[in-house]
Formats: sequence, C-alpha cells, structure tokens
Amino acid sequence: ANRTATGRGQYGAFKTLYDLNQLRSRQIIENAAAHPADSAEAQKIGDLYHSFMDEARIERLGLAPLQPQLARVAALRNKAQLVALLGQWQSEPLETPLGLYVEPDAKNSRATLAGVYQSGLAMPDRDYYLEKDARFEHARQAYLRYLTALFRQAQFSHPAQRAQTVFQLERQLAQLQWSKVDNRDPQKTYNKLTLAQLAQLAPGIDWPSFFAQAGVPQLAELNVAQPGYVSALAKLINSQPLASWQDYLSSRRLDGYAPHLNQATVTDRCDFYRK
Repeated sequence: ANRTATGRGQYGAFKTLYDLNQLRSRQIIENAAAHPADSAEAQKIGDLYHSFMDEARIERLGLAPLQPQLARVAALRNKAQLVALLGQWQSEPLETPLGLYVEPDAKNSRATLAGVYQSGLAMPDRDYYLEKDARFEHARQAYLRYLTALFRQAQFSHPAQRAQTVFQLERQLAQLQWSKVDNRDPQKTYNKLTLAQLAQLAPGIDWPSFFAQAGVPQLAELNVAQPGYVSALAKLINSQPLASWQDYLSSRRLDGYAPHLNQATVTDRCDFYRK
C-alpha cells in the first residue's frame, strides 16, 4: 500500500479498492480481446480499449477521424439543416445551444417527461462571458487561445479570427441565458408545453425536424426549462450568419472529442480546462 500511494496527495481503503477494480477491469477487457470467438460484444469492448490505448496510431491519425463531421458542418446550406444537425448531435458528448433530456415529470412521478434546456457554452456559465472581473477576463483570454489552437490543429484558415467569432456567438448565448439563481427555481423551470405551444413560443426553429433527428418519438408535451431563452435562441439562430454557426459547431465538435485525439490537442484542452 505504501508503494502504491507514492506520489499521491492522499490514499486510503477506498482508493485501494478503486485501483484494484481498475486492474481487474483491464484484465477482463484484455482477456475479451484475446478471445474474440467467445463473444462478439466482448470483442468490440476489447477492440475499443486497444484502439484507445494505441497512442502511436492516434498520433498518426491526428484530427482525421473528425474530418467527415467537420465536412458535414461545412456543407450546411441553410438554417433548417443547422437545426437538424443540432438534433442529430443530441446523442453525442457535445455542448449545443439546446440540450434534450428525459426524466420523471417533476409534478407527476408516475410519468416521464422530455424537455429542453439552455446549453452551448464551453465555459461553466454566463458569468464567465459577461462579468467584469479579472478572473473571468483571464478565463476569456485563455478560452480564445484554446479555440485558436483547436482551429489551428484542424488546419482551418484564420484560426484567431474564427476563435473570436465563436466567442462572440457564445457571448450572445450567455446574454440570453438564465442565471444560476433562476435555474435553481423548480417552479420557474417547470413549463410544460404542447408542441403547438412550443412552436408559438419559438417559431424560428423547426421543432418536428429537431426532435425527429434526435430520435425522439412524437411528443404530446414537453418541459421547456427556460422559455425566454428558447424564444430568444430561435431569433438568434435566424439573425446570425450561417458561417458563424458553422465555426461555432466546428469548435464544439473539436472540443467535444479533444480528449481522444492526438497529444497536442489533448494538451491544449488540458491547459484550458485543468489549468
């Protein structure tokens, strides 16, 4: 135990159990990969693990695995396609302006209720974009450097200019979003609407397309956590140039998958989020 604890800030029984389970999980996965005939599903787990651990191949690939999705973003021709793509990305680890969820109805625990909520900011909340404070200004400058690095890694032209475009668009999203205090209010954030009412609230978004592309069956009703934000977002989607949204979506794709890419991209992400 003393040898295992070397270099750690703290150690104890629960950390020992965690380390042991990590070792056992690795052995199970490697065994699955070594015996592919036993189970097709187990082989997939083993193959995924080995692909993640193959750092030399990851370095050779660079950002190539993201190119098909980045090309999809570049190929967007109108706002309808943009909304459809936002729906498709709901199943991926990406921050987009609208988040979709399903959970028990807060006023009827016997039923589940789909809902949408404000999202889409890389930094923790709206204060990081709006507050006049030296700490937040430091974070904003670090974020611009990070965005520039992402675009440069992906070989986009004018990376610093694109970084500014993305930041300014996120800043506009932040201006529309509710504060932490409002978001903690269970009454304010419970707004059950029909799809027809949602269409009246935010007519600039093709909601049937958004939900269909997200793989959600036809909804009779849903909760809109921040109605004012959703209404304003519909206007923002239609008022901002498509090219700005394309830069924004490209940055979300790059940022969302940065932990799994080449070392330079991983380091850039770590420098921003962890430091």
